[in-house]
Amino acid sequence: MKETENSLERVASILKLFEQGKNSEEVAIEMGYKQIQSLSRFMSREGYRWDKQIKNYIFDAENYKKQMDSKNTDEKAPLGKETDVFELLERKEVLILLKNAKHILRQLKNQSPEQKTKRHSKDNLWKDAQKFASSNSPCIVKSIRLPIELESGLIEFCNKTKLSQKQVLCLALDRLLGQYTDVDEAESS
Repeated sequence: MKETENSLERVASILKLFEQGKNSEEVAIEMGYKQIQSLSRFMSREGYRWDKQIKNYIFDAENYKKQMDSKNTDEKAPLGKETDVFELLERKEVLILLKNAKHILRQLKNQSPEQKTKRHSKDNLWKDAQKFASSNSPCIVKSIRLPIELESGLIEFCNKTKLSQKQVLCLALDRLLGQYTDVDEAESS
């Protein structure tokens, strides 16, 4: 438990230093790292990635989930009658949620009806895209050329939704094919 608390405090300190306008080298030195890469590796292990636009680390839920899945499967065991609640409280993801619970609940409570609808559609988008996150089914490698306007839009959309480019392209293609398949079936009947 102590190690997790120290990690959370360390992450908070790093985020705060970047918010104060310090650069990577200054933050690394202040946090006791000899190289910037060491700082980057630590933040990555904690589930964060660098965001060029805001010039700070942001929590990367998809990467964090992959890291958690690759860890000991006993930690990810489903809750049962014999689950020790106190052991659950030692899990890093539970601590992160608990630490941010007040902020999360406040944001959910203060949402307008428009935001709730928008959030619901984003949740559905994210859920739909998960089937393309990692697939055990056979895949084909395709190489395509995208116009620059589409590429910049794709990157911006991926940053906003936290989806990979593969997920966005596969989901868009899946929905497009589904939409036109429905139109073709309606016209032929």
